[in-house]
Amino acid sequence: MTADRWARIHDLFELCLDQPPESRTSFLAAQPVEAEVRSEVQRLLNQDRAAGGFMDESPDLVKELRNGARAQFSPGERLANRFELLRLIGRGGMGEVYAALDVDLEEQVAVKVLHADLLGDAGATQRFRRELQLARKVTHPHVCRLFDLGRHTTPSGDVFFLTMELVEGETLAERLRRTGPMKVDEARPIVEQILHGLAAAHQAGIIHRDLKPSNIMLTGSRAVIMDFGLARRDSTLMEGSLTSSGKVLGTLLYMAPEQLQGEPVTERTDIYAIGLLLYEITTGQRPFGAGDSVAGALKRLTQAPAPPANLATDLPRNWSRTITAALEVDPAHRPATVQILLDHLRGQGPRHHLRLSRRQLVTAAAIPAGVMSLYLTVPRLLNRTQEFGSVDAVLVTPIHNNTGVTRFDGVTELLTGQLGQSPRFDLLSESRLSEILARMQRPANAPMDPPIAREVALRHGHTAVVYGQVSQIGSDLILDLKIERLGSRPDHIDQQRDQQFRASGPEDLLERIRAGSLWIRQTLGESTEDRNRYNRAPSDVTTTSWDALALYQQAQEQRGQGKPSSAAALLREALRLDPGFASAHRDLADLLVADGRLNEGYSSWLQAVETSRRRQLNSRERFRLEASYFDDIEDLKAAEGINRLWMTAYPRDYLPHFYLGNLCLRDFRLAEGLEQMLEAEKRDPNYVVLAHLSRHLVMHHRFPEARQRIAALEKIGRSAESKSLAGMLSY
Repeated sequence: MTADRWARIHDLFELCLDQPPESRTSFLAAQPVEAEVRSEVQRLLNQDRAAGGFMDESPDLVKELRNGARAQFSPGERLANRFELLRLIGRGGMGEVYAALDVDLEEQVAVKVLHADLLGDAGATQRFRRELQLARKVTHPHVCRLFDLGRHTTPSGDVFFLTMELVEGETLAERLRRTGPMKVDEARPIVEQILHGLAAAHQAGIIHRDLKPSNIMLTGSRAVIMDFGLARRDSTLMEGSLTSSGKVLGTLLYMAPEQLQGEPVTERTDIYAIGLLLYEITTGQRPFGAGDSVAGALKRLTQAPAPPANLATDLPRNWSRTITAALEVDPAHRPATVQILLDHLRGQGPRHHLRLSRRQLVTAAAIPAGVMSLYLTVPRLLNRTQEFGSVDAVLVTPIHNNTGVTRFDGVTELLTGQLGQSPRFDLLSESRLSEILARMQRPANAPMDPPIAREVALRHGHTAVVYGQVSQIGSDLILDLKIERLGSRPDHIDQQRDQQFRASGPEDLLERIRAGSLWIRQTLGESTEDRNRYNRAPSDVTTTSWDALALYQQAQEQRGQGKPSSAAALLREALRLDPGFASAHRDLADLLVADGRLNEGYSSWLQAVETSRRRQLNSRERFRLEASYFDDIEDLKAAEGINRLWMTAYPRDYLPHFYLGNLCLRDFRLAEGLEQMLEAEKRDPNYVVLAHLSRHLVMHHRFPEARQRIAALEKIGRSAESKSLAGMLSY
């Protein structure tokens, strides 16, 4: 396929993805393009839904979840009169996975159920059978064991399912999103386990063809390869190409060049995927970019990436050379076997196996010897002049107010509100910050100087810290911001940026805060599209009054110190200055309802909702406000709908899962409530989540897990909650 044809397919594919999922096929049919181009784009759209991992989330699935779709089965049901379902573990484009009890053997297993709407899809059911046939040929501790293929009869027809080893934990993709790139010492045991498992598959004659971080499960210190649904036994079979009637199977972001073109797959195809995986583990980035899978695929057809270099990982030369060799375009230039790859990562392989490609040799020959030496030895230093790359978790420290004017104490609230519009960033909550400080044996109001801030960030898996101050020079106000990207220790700063924003007065400072937020979001790698989409002015998101904002900030402090009456008085004064301050209405309503003053509380809630709709708050704030309001007035259906929308729009947020977990409990949907509370804990295990989760676990008689959470509450200084829950557990 020519580069021009690829580019045309790419452009049309991206246009189709901009359409609602249900409209993409009709939109494509209306485009004035050749039949071959239309056919290729349709294949990519089909693949986007079904050809990735079993648990990959599809656009159709997002729509289903947004509409409140429930799982196919409920806890307590039995499949084939043998497997009693315990809980839903996950759901994806092809089906659902449940933890289940094999009542015959009295052992827990995982049950993978094919979606009902795929029962008539011969390709999907064949993939199920192939996954079982091939994975059962591999017996290795780092390959998930598959047991059997089952059929369950329901009134609406038969359902196919696989039983397999129950492996719980987090995927490698989730780990990387949570912690960022790994140091080599941390990555080595994981990588070696993956390679040992893959070598066992290759020895059985099986090519996985879909290796990627989301198909690697980490459970304790063990790494397990999952999802053999796209594996092949006979590597000589052709799968077709983008220009034939066959299918290109795999995940675009991780496919080898020969796989993209439909050529035969071999062990070296999986080795290319390992190269991509190693690159991502050690740098936190993909070699051809993260957001455009088709453009990256086009580059992979003709280019090998630059050698990985990352200051945060201190990548050894043998790792860098091995990754580069694994990512050669020509399979003949890659290491021939997984064992050779493993030997080189250990520094044991002969150097001639990792030769430079002809393209690299030509490039090297054209560079003078002295310059070439510099090129080989200092690529990590050059990285300091580049952007930070992808950063998803940020700690915003309090912005110091050096003006002496208390009305500017609210700059932190404004900046956090601006950054909070983005669905990308995980911002450390106040409750979680207090707990981390308690673990560090520091008071909750400890000053957040850089060493403490860096340690807090690292303990919570955050990779970037934002500092700032506001000063006054004459009539001008100066906002200074600094971002640090952290290494592996509080005293190790990988990269840093700083920027100054000058405002001509208080009103202009609002816009400078907005500009500062956009600079942070750009520096940390957020796309231009998302920055433009989620970019409401500070006056819309919070308040137009600096004095009201200062009062709101003081109310937060009073509330945190256990003084609700003082907090309510400050909020009332803030609302007198700005009756349209939706967040102040919300917090006042929350305090009034907690105090049993329901009529006043509901009235304040209603004002908060109406104000938010007039001012068009950012989606996250509006979701929180409306979900809380409908929950308080016992409109559980409306509250559930808002929470599910919130989960889809802001997948990193813990609050919608927390709210929905408690809602399900009140609606006597105990299993679903526990599932949601466990999801909340994954995202932010703060003391409120731990306390509520403990109650859920006790109600499900999962006493050891409840004890763990109660002990955690005691450890972070929440003695009252832990003692109360311990009494409940004892009873």
